[in-house]
Amino acid sequence: MSNNFGVNGIIFLSLFFLIMKENLNSEEFCKITEFKSFDYSNCSSGNLLFVYINYFSDFSDFKYLDFEEYNLQIPSIHYIKIKKFVINNCQKDGNIKLKQITNLNKNGPKKYKTQFILSCLKR
Repeated sequence: MSNNFGVNGIIFLSLFFLIMKENLNSEEFCKITEFKSFDYSNCSSGNLLFVYINYFSDFSDFKYLDFEEYNLQIPSIHYIKIKKFVINNCQKDGNIKLKQITNLNKNGPKKYKTQFILSCLKR
């Protein structure tokens, strides 16, 4: 009589519990669409911060600069703004991420719409 659960079952259960853990914490986040209008009173220390920065341009490639202290590469066009925000608001734990999404801009004079998404844990 063999056990059908085996390694595949263990992997499945591990993934299931990992996903459930993430879902339990998913409500504890703060979304920031503009640096200027961010209300800090609703965002507790340890909550996930998501910062969305939209940029319209005729170019889709950006030069990135290293921010070695936080192990992060930041687009040069927003380097000072993002660096200052990270220093003042993000925990220095290595979980800071910056993603770039670029699409063609169908509405407007600029050819591309790029969205930078910064995520980190609030200090």
